[in-house]
Amino acid sequence: MSRLSFLVACIGAALLSSVARATVVVDHQPHPFGGPAADTDFINRYGQRTWQLLADDFTLSSRALVREVRWWGFYEPDVLPTSETMRIRFYDSRPSDGLPGTMLFEELVANPARAWTGRWVIHSINSREYLFSHSLSAPQPFYPSALYWIEIVQLGDVNSHYRWEFALAEQNGLAYANAVTNGWAHAAFDGDLAFQLVVPEPTSLGLLTLSLLWVARRRLGCAVRPAA
Repeated sequence: MSRLSFLVACIGAALLSSVARATVVVDHQPHPFGGPAADTDFINRYGQRTWQLLADDFTLSSRALVREVRWWGFYEPDVLPTSETMRIRFYDSRPSDGLPGTMLFEELVANPARAWTGRWVIHSINSREYLFSHSLSAPQPFYPSALYWIEIVQLGDVNSHYRWEFALAEQNGLAYANAVTNGWAHAAFDGDLAFQLVVPEPTSLGLLTLSLLWVARRRLGCAVRPAA
């Protein structure tokens, strides 16, 4: 391997290591006592085929470029689907009532990363609690003081009933839409949904990049200097 190739490889590895260190800018920790359906096709407890969307609001104190979404949920019954597709959306808020407004971003996620946390969610039956995560295809900018909404839903699998777990966060309510509401509506209780929004550490990443490029320039400069 040439010296140039070696240095490029070292820089790449170091950058990946730095990106792995990240900052959580929105943190709604799970509360393992239930959660509403977030599923476009499921059978409810009355044997009816139906659907429901969920969204939770958030604000930031400073500008952030979100690159990863994590969320907690479970299945009823406690059976994993063989495959699934989730949809992640971000919205701004409607001026009239603060509910989800214009869609800012949408991404379909085939078989998102999913891991059992070792905990159980207590509801009508006990279900395993799962932590999901997904790195967005394009980092999304969010600005301070603005009200945003995040929607996460399982798409089109009537044999799987996904539920988004409750959180103990702001306790300022969530939004839902289903066949009855005719659009988004505020939930009749103060609750939140379990998710995190994650950004890389820009300071450490930038400093590391500049340092490694400086070292590379010095090394390569020495390598191509003509002999005396």
